[in-house]
Amino acid sequence: MHISHMRVWELIAQGAHARALVLEDDAVLSQKLPAVLGELETLDYDLIRIEACWRARVFAPIGSLAHGVLVRPFRSTPGGASGYIISRDAAKRLLRDEAVKQRQLDLALYDPFRQPGRGLSRVLLDPALVIQEGDIAGADRQSGVARSDIILAGNEKPANLSLLARRFLDRAWFKTWNLIDHIWNLARKIETKPITWQ
Repeated sequence: MHISHMRVWELIAQGAHARALVLEDDAVLSQKLPAVLGELETLDYDLIRIEACWRARVFAPIGSLAHGVLVRPFRSTPGGASGYIISRDAAKRLLRDEAVKQRQLDLALYDPFRQPGRGLSRVLLDPALVIQEGDIAGADRQSGVARSDIILAGNEKPANLSLLARRFLDRAWFKTWNLIDHIWNLARKIETKPITWQ
């Protein structure tokens, strides 16, 4: 569960500011971040992702900020939630949404096919202005973010056949919608690219 994020959302929901920057404790910030933050008041989105990711499906830029940072709509589910800007209204909606408590935080925020992510207006910044500390070693690679080969506890193959079938069907559903969405958005010049950190 994502109790720390939810506590931050509660503060944002009760606060006077229209949006707030949310950072995890292992977030490493770009020197460009302060200048870019000053320009974000003009962007009216529920969520602005500022974290690096090794691959995202993005559309053509819809704006440019300080230091050549581009604002891009995106249609993927990038991993990680160590750096984002959230509106007060979105924080309130996420706190009321039971699906947030049932899913990984990054899936809840960024999945374009399921709630609550589907109901959030969102963009990302390219290049990213935040990277997780553990990913810095790979920041110079072509992908922009290191990938681990560590197998985490709980990621083993499930012994329960019905659980395995449910996971298979869930993954098949996601892949099917992802393909349909990709084809649908080809006319909008969607591309897959790494969102590197600077």
